[in-house]
Amino acid sequence: MTLVDEGKLAIDTPITHYLPDLKLAGRPASETVTLRRLLSMSAGLDFGSTDGFMGDNAIGRYVATLSNVPLIYPTGHGFGYSNAGPAIAAYASEKVTGAPWDTLLKQRILEPAGLTHAANLPQDLAYLRVAVGHTPIQNGQPIKVFRPWIANESLAPAGFTFAISAHDIASFGELFINGGKAANGNRVLSEAAVQTMMTPTTAVVMGVPQWGIGDEWGLGPTRAKWGDNVVWGHGGSAGGRLIAAALVPGATRRPGVHHEYADRI
Repeated sequence: MTLVDEGKLAIDTPITHYLPDLKLAGRPASETVTLRRLLSMSAGLDFGSTDGFMGDNAIGRYVATLSNVPLIYPTGHGFGYSNAGPAIAAYASEKVTGAPWDTLLKQRILEPAGLTHAANLPQDLAYLRVAVGHTPIQNGQPIKVFRPWIANESLAPAGFTFAISAHDIASFGELFINGGKAANGNRVLSEAAVQTMMTPTTAVVMGVPQWGIGDEWGLGPTRAKWGDNVVWGHGGSAGGRLIAAALVPGATRRPGVHHEYADRI
């Protein structure tokens, strides 16, 4: 969305404008496949393999494997959570900038927003305290640490490699509550971009609460109702690790209280 703000990407332009060689379901991607569809989980893509690639052009190599994966419904006529959607969107971002996705994430989101306890690369994770993922207890067997931490850089855009502190999750949430401004005062997204992301796009037929999937989806966040409150957020897991965030834009809160709870966590 920062690239949309700059006019380098457009959410309703066919994704083939940025990725002319993209093939889905055995043929060139339809003009109905756009960033809006990819990010609102309405492109018709399968969930996507959790196997992937490491090293140079990992995301591009993963996207190439989608060429013969059948669509599970016509684009724009359903909901299907898919790791492939963010991967294709990230690949388009790499193509229009010439920069790796990890660099774009760091330079466009983490650093401007002052998120100093968030990292996506092994060389950055080495300088942070992280809680490693563990296997669940099964059949009386002792839990084990998941190894390796990162085995799939191609699905980094879907969160497979990411680590962030609870405090920084709360700070990230302020971007949406404050119309694109970070807690440090920096503008990371335009108000229009935030409004676009938090406008319901896709109806969810059957919700999955543990994923943060509510009754509707925007361009990234998902919308749910908790009592009388409208709640936006998302969650997910990989390698024994779990992340979740929930935003209640209309709720009354005491300044800093969300950080207070995050610091206790």
